[in-house]
Amino acid sequence: MAFQRRTWMAERVCWIIMGALLAAALGGLFAVGPLSKAKAADGGGLLEVEYERFQRNLAPSILRISLSPAATSGRTAAIRMTGGMAADMKVEKIVPEPAESGVAQDGIEFVFQIADPGKPATVRFY
Repeated sequence: MAFQRRTWMAERVCWIIMGALLAAALGGLFAVGPLSKAKAADGGGLLEVEYERFQRNLAPSILRISLSPAATSGRTAAIRMTGGMAADMKVEKIVPEPAESGVAQDGIEFVFQIADPGKPATVRFY
């Protein structure tokens, strides 16, 4: 009987582990879902970046950059990607398309024309 009780206990532990893995998968821990979405903003409130926290190799994702009205007060806005982001990210499409793009000292810089200066703007990198 002692062996049977240990077997039942091991079975219950396995069911709990499987349930936790299923809940994590449904929540987005392994792919798209609420747990995988993240936001970051600069200290001055000029821009906010929305991204997927967990990336899969060769899976498409969207990097969304929102610019505040203070950041779009001029006719152009520049976004510079540096470090690992510039080296590892393969950009397939940018909406809206940048007016200029080029290599900066420490990464890649994209310059966008602002259609409505003083209003919020969003740039999406696919």
